[in-house]
Amino acid sequence: MESTGSQPTLLEPQLTQAEAFARIRLLRSPNIGPISYRQLIARFGTARAALDALPDLGKRGRGVYHPASAQSIEREVVAVRQAGARYLFHDQPDYPALLAELAAFKRFWLARTGIIAPLFDEGAPLLPALAQVLHEAGMLRVFVLEKDGRAIAISMNFIEGRSLRAFVTAYDPTFHQGSPGMVLMMDYIRWAFDHGLDEVDFLTGDEDFKNRFANEAVPLASIAGAGSPLGHVAMLADEVGNRARKRLRLWRARRTDAPAATPAE
Repeated sequence: MESTGSQPTLLEPQLTQAEAFARIRLLRSPNIGPISYRQLIARFGTARAALDALPDLGKRGRGVYHPASAQSIEREVVAVRQAGARYLFHDQPDYPALLAELAAFKRFWLARTGIIAPLFDEGAPLLPALAQVLHEAGMLRVFVLEKDGRAIAISMNFIEGRSLRAFVTAYDPTFHQGSPGMVLMMDYIRWAFDHGLDEVDFLTGDEDFKNRFANEAVPLASIAGAGSPLGHVAMLADEVGNRARKRLRLWRARRTDAPAATPAE
């Protein structure tokens, strides 16, 4: 997981500074991706031990492996800190808390539109389980926008092939007028192209921002058929019901006043 902040004061105290620095260095080493990174940590126990083992792995004919230079990582850490950001790894205490915050933010907006999504129910196990599976596959990418050390927008995405799939983004309604969701979206779009991906896929849904920011729409189709007159009636009733529910959601959204924003200090 990445958040957009000299080696000192990198992380939370549960992880030593030396190990945190070694993890970043291992992740930036040539031919080391998310999956091989996780495998090396599991095999050697720590990133420091994995870094020490890289040259020997290369000598065994398993490719060219050597650690990223410490100087390049020091420059990266300085740039991250100057940006007011910090590193956060999946096994730190803040990580599951962020998923809970993401679900809480999402529940607020779902309640406004009248949509039911059990994935984001309080205490539901599916979202953390999904994040864990994506992480173990090396696909998970979570972006966080913070203010004064507090998360105000969170986006959970995953990489598939050459595409970043924008799965879910939600933000603190207190900061509604500052459009933190849009700010974070701009950040993960820039990240995707800076890291060599070919596209950002907003996936399905009729949210307005997708029409404004996407430059291509891929039609998706479902095919259903009726085998009897009763089936034709059922399909017609389903279509009418879907249209009515969509109009009701739009009507509710228009009637609900936007929450007031808290002025930034």
